[in-house]
Amino acid sequence: MKIQELLEPAIVSLGYNLVSLKFIGNNSQTLQIMIKRKDGEYVTIKDCQKVSKSISTILDVEDIIKHNYNLEVSSPG
Repeated sequence: MKIQELLEPAIVSLGYNLVSLKFIGNNSQTLQIMIKRKDGEYVTIKDCQKVSKSISTILDVEDIIKHNYNLEVSSPG
């Protein structure tokens, strides 16, 4: 299963749209997730924390990323 297929439903269920998901940095050490709120409001730090906590749990349980990585959740703007 691809990471996006695993995480996008959880992100959407929290009230956000997934804008981008990619590994960045040297040796792809950061999983960068960009989100937008469905209601059009600005994404806050609390929004990023909420999504980060939810998807961190999913990633830990599913264990599909086999190397060490950092998770970054942000908005595209």
